[in-house]
Amino acid sequence: MPLEQFADRLGRLMPRLMRHLMTQDRNYLARGMITLPQLWALHQVAECKTCTMCMLAQALGLKSSTVTGLVDRLVKLGLLKRFNSQADRRVVLAEITPKGRKILEHLHAERHESVIRMFQHVSQKERAAYLDIIVKILKALSAD
Repeated sequence: MPLEQFADRLGRLMPRLMRHLMTQDRNYLARGMITLPQLWALHQVAECKTCTMCMLAQALGLKSSTVTGLVDRLVKLGLLKRFNSQADRRVVLAEITPKGRKILEHLHAERHESVIRMFQHVSQKERAAYLDIIVKILKALSAD
């Protein structure tokens, strides 16, 4: 299949797949309680343990002012805690709360079950090929 035709077909199928995944999930994200960028920020802070606003902005590819707003909303939801660095009071840090970690664990478990349901009718060989393709695409994207 030519690349143009592939792009057209995938462009039509991807929204249907995403809608299907979202209807399967019954979590904060699916119910509109947090946004996708807020979820990305939550994941990033969880990965870093403690993260400066600058580090978070750089990791997410967003402006510092945008990240400040994201963190504000996550703090209000009780998913992150914000505090000043002991070494330099000008530096603002974010850390995930137990509630935030619990939500990430719940999201991971839901996504795990969704993937199992989605790929149960696909052969082991096809699943391996699918993963190989995703890894290859991600490597190419990170090289850009």
